[in-house]
Amino acid sequence: DYPLDRVAVAAAVRSLEYEELVTTTPNGIVIGSGLLQMWLLENAALAMPAAAESERPPGPDRIRRLQLLIIALATIVIAILLLVALSNAPRDGEPRILQPTVTLLDRP
Repeated sequence: DYPLDRVAVAAAVRSLEYEELVTTTPNGIVIGSGLLQMWLLENAALAMPAAAESERPPGPDRIRRLQLLIIALATIVIAILLLVALSNAPRDGEPRILQPTVTLLDRP
C-alpha cells in the first residue's frame, strides 16, 4: 500500500527494538522469540476455523443416548415433585388447624 524506503524500514526496526522483539547485531537483525510466538499464534488462529469444519456431527447413537438421558432426568424430577407434594398433604383428609407457636402478651 505504501512505498517502503530506508527511513520507513529503519523506523520499523527501531520500534521493534524498542519493544524488544528484534535485536540488531553487526551481522544483521536477529528476530526474538516473542515476535515468532506472536506470528505463530496469529497464524494458528487463522487455521482454527478450517479444523472446526472437519469435525463431524454427532452420530445417531450419541443422539439417542442424549434423548434417553433427558427422558430419565425428566422422570426423576417429576417423581421427586410428586413425592414432595404427597408428603405435604394432610393424612386423614381433614384440614389441619395450625396452632401458634409463640404468644405475645402485652404486660405493663
